[in-house]
Amino acid sequence: LFSKAQAEYRKGNNQSAVILGEQVISKDQDFLAVYPILASAYERIGQKDKALKYYFDYVLKSEKSKNKKHLTQAYIKLGWFYQLEGQYAKAQELYDKAIKLSRELKDKLNEGVALRKLAVWHIDKKNFEQALDLLTKSVYINLEHPRNFENAKNLACDYFDIGLVFANKNDYAAAKDFYEKSRKIFEQLKLENELSDCYFNLGEICLFEKEYQKASDYYFRGLKIDQNQNNKV
Repeated sequence: LFSKAQAEYRKGNNQSAVILGEQVISKDQDFLAVYPILASAYERIGQKDKALKYYFDYVLKSEKSKNKKHLTQAYIKLGWFYQLEGQYAKAQELYDKAIKLSRELKDKLNEGVALRKLAVWHIDKKNFEQALDLLTKSVYINLEHPRNFENAKNLACDYFDIGLVFANKNDYAAAKDFYEKSRKIFEQLKLENELSDCYFNLGEICLFEKEYQKASDYYFRGLKIDQNQNNKV
């Protein structure tokens, strides 16, 4: 059931992912890996209250079972939810917890993710040098195992967010370069759902440079992906 839920989520069939995920929990409430899929699927279809419930459940169930690796991931995902809602103090607190816990566990993979999320927090606050420092640390972690799927995915996210830093600093050539690096890795990994943001941000660069037709083309490519993935958010 979990594998089917995960597959449906990756294909953008969010309602199916929700139904299957709920079935998993009805059989085993301690099946931790299903909680973030359920939460994210609900988030995609615009049901934020249910998304928040399952992110909270992910934290509480991870704490109860003393599964510190899942707890690190739960802190990160709940922190990101709060950040998207503009609740920056709560987000920062959760990222700090995730960084501390991942370092205690010597869990480099989740440490890199937490550093990257905190970097985006700093981008939102216009602290670009702090953001770049955190992203550089995350890149270093992920380059240690470039053939590992999760590290490669996280590296693509690192490059995307470095592009975001340069775009905010009006260095459009550098921003475009890092967005393209990110896009190529996502394409190699066949992570179509990650590509829409790459296209949107490349469109933003074209807009800033007054290349309006290129901007429009990128926006529509991103829009098509989100429509296919039923990503209403």
